[in-house]
Parts: sequence; structure tokens; C-alpha cells
Amino acid sequence: MDSRRNFLKALLGMMVWVSLPPIIRKKETPRQKIVLLETCVAGFQYHSGMRRKVAQTLKPGIALKLEREPQNPYDENAIAVHTLQGYHVGYIPRTLNEVPARIADQGIPLEAEVMEFDPEKDPWERLVIRVYQVIPEEQKEKVLPLTSNDSLI
Repeated sequence: MDSRRNFLKALLGMMVWVSLPPIIRKKETPRQKIVLLETCVAGFQYHSGMRRKVAQTLKPGIALKLEREPQNPYDENAIAVHTLQGYHVGYIPRTLNEVPARIADQGIPLEAEVMEFDPEKDPWERLVIRVYQVIPEEQKEKVLPLTSNDSLI
């Protein structure tokens, strides 16, 4: 039911977006997003996400900032999750952050967005995010998709 509701919201949003005059629409560089993972945010209960004014901003589809923390004393692969207003809401879990950390260390942009926020769940399950690797359009041709004819080692 939620996926149908989210689909209809997205469809309605696209119809509104398309109907806006070109002057109002913000021009974005086309880019491809590759989903790396979907996960709960670790440490949510210890950071700003527990504040009411921050929690109220955590709506599905809202963009989040990811900040690599290679000097973190507890996890050398740490990636902090922040709201666009700069509030620290937690981390990508240690068990899932190695690949995104290596990607970020190569200078490849990562983005995240809120998938779900449920204040009734346990604190460590309240915020679910989706993490993307971003490929700008001008680099898209350098990334070759695997085909059924490609063989793995």
C-alpha cells in the first residue's frame, strides 16, 4: 500500500513539475544514480535526530548529506549522515560502510535520501535511508553496464 501511495505522490509531483514554466524550474545537470544500499542509520539516538525540530524535517525523499570521516577513532570507514541544515543524525552502519567509504575516498560523489522515518520505532530503526553513487552525465559513457554476455572471473 505504501509503495502505491509513494508512486502516486511521485506521479503527481512529476505532473506539477512538468506543468511549471521553464523559468521556474531549476536546471540540473543530468546524472545517473546507482543505489548502493538501503539501511537504518546507526547511532540515531545519540545525535540531533532525536530533537523534535530535526525529526519533523525527516520526510521520505528529503536529501541528506554524507560526510566521510577517515579520522574517526571508532571506525576508519565512518560516513556521517547529516540533514541539509547541518544536523548530524547518525552514521551508515559499520557493517555496511566499507564499500561506500572506498568509493568516497576515490572522489566519487555519494548522496543519500530519507526513505522512511517512524518516530514510533526503536531509535536505531527510526530512520531508513538510501545511499547512491552519483555519475554525472558527462562521465556516464565511461561506466559500462554489465550485459548477459559479460563473464565474471
